[in-house]
Amino acid sequence: MTFGKWVAMFWRTLLCGGVTSLLLGLVMQFFSFSKEMPDAFGLIVYYVENAGLGLIISVLSQAGFFAYLVLNSFAQSFFRSKTRWDLFLWFLVILTFGYLIFARAFFFDRPWYWYLVLPVVLMAAGAWWVAKRKVKETNEGAFAPTLFLMFTVTTLEAVPALRMDDPFWTVLMIVPLFVCNAYQILVLHKLVAPEPKKG
Repeated sequence: MTFGKWVAMFWRTLLCGGVTSLLLGLVMQFFSFSKEMPDAFGLIVYYVENAGLGLIISVLSQAGFFAYLVLNSFAQSFFRSKTRWDLFLWFLVILTFGYLIFARAFFFDRPWYWYLVLPVVLMAAGAWWVAKRKVKETNEGAFAPTLFLMFTVTTLEAVPALRMDDPFWTVLMIVPLFVCNAYQILVLHKLVAPEPKKG
């Protein structure tokens, strides 16, 4: 990947985070505001804050993505077997699934089914689909690493919101993270592919 491509990816991921948070703010304002809507200035401040939060989240996503790339490269040489590395990734995904349900239920002292929605939606409606698309565009070996990024890494990046145990902040953080991570992993193979020679 050239420096120019990396810079372009950085700005586009930044845009993904900002726009996603802005649109999410439009949807969630009906749940966050009281019956009395704020004035025009209050709305502008609200949307600017949402967009700004999305930009910050996108930077967090890019830092996590870089860490994922380093880990994936190092681990493949450490495990010396793609199969063993994939099995370990599956173990981490299952561990994350359990954390999102049982560990949080224990920590916040609520019934376990209270926390079932997030991991099921994140896995079934998001991470699995992105991993399948990555496989379609590249190869079968990309499934486990992509699923790990979209499920486990996204969860780790969203820990600050998860610790608040607030559905509003969880959605406000995890959705932009997911969108940014999905964009980066789905565009990566296109950026690192060798350019066709002219002539």
